[in-house]
Amino acid sequence: MPQPAAFRPLSVAPADVFTDNLAAHAKQEQYYGRRHQAVAWVRVVVFGAGALGGYYLFSNGNNLAGLAYVLALYVVFVLVMRWHSRLGYHYNHYRLLGVINQEELARLGGKLTQFDAGARYLDASHAYAADLDVFGPHSLFQLLSRATSRLGQDRLADWLRQAATPAVVRARQAAVAELTPDVIWQQEWQARARHFPRQNDDPRRFADWLQQPDFFADKAWLKVALFILPPLALTSAGLWLSGYSFGIVVPFLLVLGALITITAWPATTTSSTATACMMCCALTATS
Repeated sequence: MPQPAAFRPLSVAPADVFTDNLAAHAKQEQYYGRRHQAVAWVRVVVFGAGALGGYYLFSNGNNLAGLAYVLALYVVFVLVMRWHSRLGYHYNHYRLLGVINQEELARLGGKLTQFDAGARYLDASHAYAADLDVFGPHSLFQLLSRATSRLGQDRLADWLRQAATPAVVRARQAAVAELTPDVIWQQEWQARARHFPRQNDDPRRFADWLQQPDFFADKAWLKVALFILPPLALTSAGLWLSGYSFGIVVPFLLVLGALITITAWPATTTSSTATACMMCCALTATS
């Protein structure tokens, strides 16, 4: 959870704050971008070393050494892949922070066309929404909204359409006054939320899916199989390339096919289909 950073005085011009932030985030983006690209090549080298070394050992009849080598390189590959993923997250995070500050500068310049106009909230029968440009092009909604999720946008739209009591209004103003100076803290939360795509989709179907039984709850063996089978499949392929019968590969192919079939069998539910896709992607990535 991000902690509030030191407040910048309100006497600083907002444009200067966003410009300074943009420059700082651009440097961090470039730094993590270079590291992300370098580790990508490390992944390629580790994979190539595992494939070539395994082939050499198996082709010379060192099956036990070949198996141990492939398993060791597989573990190294997984660790490097996780390292690469973390660097990718930081790279994308600073890119998103840069985008957020560019958007703030656009708002200061009155360039609102790129922002969600909230047209779905327009109601011709509303007492003031249309007359006061609450929603639509160059609207109050475009100027105010920093919401990333559909639920947050719905909440802001409700606040703009419905009158609040004086006590509620004062409470909201106090919250705004407290959060306004801490730009870094606000933007950190915005960037974290933007890591997840399809934020504008209606979350109700996803919430319904979350209420369904967990497919893996009583199938812990599937999680173990996802980690063990890929290196065994690579080992069997190496043995086959070394001159062993193709029959040594067939059992692993059958097991992999069976696992995918098991997860995809209840095709009437969204969760099972998503699980099958995730397993296919996991098996492809790790192998």
